[in-house]
Amino acid sequence: MRVAQYTITQEKRIDRLFSFSILDTLDEDVFNKMAEDLAFILNLKGVLISFMNPGREWMRICSFWPEGDPQSLLLLCDQIVHQGQTVVVSDVQEPGRYRLNLPEVPQVQAFLGVPLITPDGYRVGAILGVCHEPHVFSCRDIDIMQRFSARVLSELEQRLLRSEFEQINEDLHTIMAGSPSGYVLLDDQGKIIGLNPAAERITGLVWQQGEVFNWKALKKDHKVSSSREEAVYSRWVGQGWFQVSRISMPREDRTLLVFEDITDHVEYQLYLQDIAFKDQVTATENRNAFYAYLRSRFRSGPFAVAFLDLDHFKAVNDNYGHQAGDAVLREVADRLKHAVRTQDRVYRLAGDEFTVILGGDVSDETLSQIADRILRVMQDPFEIEDQNIQLGVSVGLTRAIAGESVDDLLKRADSLMYEVKQSGRFNYRLG
Repeated sequence: MRVAQYTITQEKRIDRLFSFSILDTLDEDVFNKMAEDLAFILNLKGVLISFMNPGREWMRICSFWPEGDPQSLLLLCDQIVHQGQTVVVSDVQEPGRYRLNLPEVPQVQAFLGVPLITPDGYRVGAILGVCHEPHVFSCRDIDIMQRFSARVLSELEQRLLRSEFEQINEDLHTIMAGSPSGYVLLDDQGKIIGLNPAAERITGLVWQQGEVFNWKALKKDHKVSSSREEAVYSRWVGQGWFQVSRISMPREDRTLLVFEDITDHVEYQLYLQDIAFKDQVTATENRNAFYAYLRSRFRSGPFAVAFLDLDHFKAVNDNYGHQAGDAVLREVADRLKHAVRTQDRVYRLAGDEFTVILGGDVSDETLSQIADRILRVMQDPFEIEDQNIQLGVSVGLTRAIAGESVDDLLKRADSLMYEVKQSGRFNYRLG
């Protein structure tokens, strides 16, 4: 594919690009997937990952582009490689800012570009993300884009290293020393005969050559692994996650273990889960989490549900504003967590409604004691703008009945709470 003449002609840079064997290859799914992930995370219209070869006046493109021809943006990629640094343009029409001369792509109103620069300083391409409307890129957006550039370079480096491993096993430790991925080479007895520093950095474990590799030392994260085809392990020191792959070697008595740091992927997955299942005001679990856990509790033995509604909360929002109301809701959530047991789970259902799923001992006596504790912690006034405001809570408690639906259980608890409201508030009813 033809592009504009590129003026940088360093032979070493071209040789570096060819060493990765990325040119003249078939479609690259791994880079296309990176482009798609980056477009989704940063809410971009499209993303291009380009690898430039000025000597032959063509390039390799991997992209996520739902519509149109990405080749029209190659000149912009060219600009980013020329500059050799991150380029951020929030509005191409803004006076005094970078101006585009690309009439064939008038829909591009904002873009963020990062050059692909190898550890030894050669510019081999660029990542470009574009928007059809003006868009302000945050520091987080720029950081994520730069992390993806490191991932692209990491993928290129891994190809190079794995190719060399097949040729020179005895030089494995030296070749892998600077790799961002972790590698451990095992003999046919499972003993470690080579490893690189990244393997210990990624896992948080320390190994010695000659010792048998202990798979049980890897800490599997079942919560994260449940949503993935391959097992996910958590780092022993600090926060981090990784996956392990077995690579067959030309010599049958050798096995290569590859440790891939997937911390960025997992953190983003947890971020999405946090949005879906956590109340953003009180930091307790929300309605989605409540219903999901409640359905599973019917298969896990006896339990009870408490339905709570604050008394006179509307006056707080009306008199002091929603920020004050949010502060009160956060304090209510904290008080409830201290009132119940560690095995019990507190949720904010909606507005000033909270629920608690109670496990373990759910006898009348125990449920009454928990309800009394909830009422006691709510007796203390709430401080709002240097004033002490007294709020109450009405509570309905009921045990689950085998075979009933989630909605029936919740409706019964809600009805009990409403009876408390009708009979004077700030009390509980067990039924």
